[in-house]
Amino acid sequence: MPDLLPFEVVATSKELLAEAEAESGVLSVEFAAITGSHSWALATEESDIDMRGVFGRPLHQILALQQILYPDTWQGACDLLDWQLYEVAKTLGMLCAANGNVVQMFYNPLVIRCTEWGVRLRELAKLCLTKRLARYFLGYAMSQ
Repeated sequence: MPDLLPFEVVATSKELLAEAEAESGVLSVEFAAITGSHSWALATEESDIDMRGVFGRPLHQILALQQILYPDTWQGACDLLDWQLYEVAKTLGMLCAANGNVVQMFYNPLVIRCTEWGVRLRELAKLCLTKRLARYFLGYAMSQ
């Protein structure tokens, strides 16, 4: 864990992930990182802290014959940070669409949790470095 984050941010992040897993009863957080202005070293005193991540569902839900619509995003906020978790399938779709925020999440050094599946997703993110993504980040840089 990089020393770039205060202990209370890391501790609160880990607690929120555990609470999200317990509340859902089924989801498993595979990857989570601090994103936004803190990951770009652009944070100010007023900047909130953002955490993004990926969760998986049990295989029996994914392969069920009965089609049940499960949420593909879990999100919330507390005094210290805002968080948003995406389901694996949604994450893969966003990676394939060259979503800069999702690719950046996987390249982020401010990782809170990374399981074996998180490592695999990070490897897949390497395949998403495209000209389209370069244009996305160039546009972001020009707007700053």
